[in-house]
Amino acid sequence: MGLKLGRPIDSEAALSEVLHAFFCTPELRSAAISFVSEMQAWFDTQTEFAFYASSLLFVYDAAAERPELRAKMIDFAHVHAPAEPCVAGPRKGLPLQDGPCDDSYREGLAHLRRLLDAW
Repeated sequence: MGLKLGRPIDSEAALSEVLHAFFCTPELRSAAISFVSEMQAWFDTQTEFAFYASSLLFVYDAAAERPELRAKMIDFAHVHAPAEPCVAGPRKGLPLQDGPCDDSYREGLAHLRRLLDAW
């Protein structure tokens, strides 16, 4: 299964297909799951930061005989203290987060983990 570039990823099924094509070996998928698990464990305990618009970067050399996955969290332009007041939108003036943990990031990681575990 090859990646179909230029096609929108507009559904969970489409995202799952792209992830399946990208993590094309059991070893790559296992490494991705391990990284996401480590991130989940960290986000379950950290209460100092709230991340907005950050990304996870997954890379490997597809030409290598045994590609090794490298994964990093990137894009830290919008990292704030969770209690910092929101400056716009429906939460304007309220803390950025309701609780001490970054529930939005945790939810995203859980969703990614479910997609990786599905196949």
